Amino acid sequence: SCENAFPGNVRELEHLVERLLHTCKEKTIALSELPDEICIPVASDINSYLKEIDTKTVSLNELIENLEISLFSWALKKSGGNQTKAAKLLNVPRTTLQEKIKKYNVAID
Repeated sequence: SCENAFPGNVRELEHLVERLLHTCKEKTIALSELPDEICIPVASDINSYLKEIDTKTVSLNELIENLEISLFSWALKKSGGNQTKAAKLLNVPRTTLQEKIKKYNVAID
């Protein structure tokens, strides 16, 4: 799913919708057709990760930690290392981002 705020103003949103109307071939817009700034590719990451661990037992805490590491790394990479922008991408306070960076030793890939 894709559940974060649009990172621009109303005019930018209108331009995006107009562009999607012209470029999308189907009636429904797929998540893959949206810009990365709008959607975090969480579902595909989770599915890939679950396929990798399908043969071994993993705790829920380990799954959540791995997902958090992926999300916070993604946000930092997407924001060019800017913590304020990364926090906005994930819709979390900057202090939460900083706590997770410290907890997981997250770095830009």
